[in-house]
Amino acid sequence: MQLKPQEVFKWIAGPWMKCSSPCDGGVRYRDVGCFGSIEDTSIEHYPVDDSRCSPHDMPSRQEPCNLWSCSDLGNNEVETEKRSGKSVWLITLLLLLGLVAIGGLGFAGYTFYQRRTSSNHGFVYIMLEGYS
Repeated sequence: MQLKPQEVFKWIAGPWMKCSSPCDGGVRYRDVGCFGSIEDTSIEHYPVDDSRCSPHDMPSRQEPCNLWSCSDLGNNEVETEKRSGKSVWLITLLLLLGLVAIGGLGFAGYTFYQRRTSSNHGFVYIMLEGYS
């Protein structure tokens, strides 16, 4: 007589998501599900209906976060540093794009000037002479 392997059910909680507010209290959530497992199998665990797990052992799906006040000076300094870091990168990117655009315009202007001031014996002119 072979014994049936015993199923074990337990709650598994996922990672916490980002808080809904940077200050003055917010809420963060995570996924929590009931999973079953059987001894002596290659399947680690598999999802089952939540009614199979004990409701008393269930981890919380949400919790309060960032309970400090937005008017707190220290928090405003941290947020200002984050924003100024992003703005420095944005300004740098825009400056580089502007320099590339100016360089491109300068090159186009120089090329146009060279074509106007050079003699009329260009590649296109020579090709057209052969057909006349």
